[in-house]
Amino acid sequence: MARELTGALATDPQVAVGMLGLAERQLNDRLAAYRRALAERSGEPTIIRLARVLLEFGGATSPRPEQLARIGVLLGRYMEDANAALRNAFGSASLPDDVPPSEAAARPT
Repeated sequence: MARELTGALATDPQVAVGMLGLAERQLNDRLAAYRRALAERSGEPTIIRLARVLLEFGGATSPRPEQLARIGVLLGRYMEDANAALRNAFGSASLPDDVPPSEAAARPT
């Protein structure tokens, strides 16, 4: 995935000539922030943690609760649409009841 993203950045017309290194660092910073938000166990709903990160990258250092809620709803819709597109492209995931998802890839089929 990282290779694909780097390749996409290198050919993106929105990235100014000579600024590829900066664009890569910014992308890495954003991905790291989202990874931390997903891993955090603060008790705050995941979608709100993701909304907070998105708003912070947009410049809102102290987002109001109503902003977080509104962006959370929007992100939830995006995630639902993305999941539906993945199901349409690849089908629904199915795992045996006795296999945790973390072990499914390691087991032969």
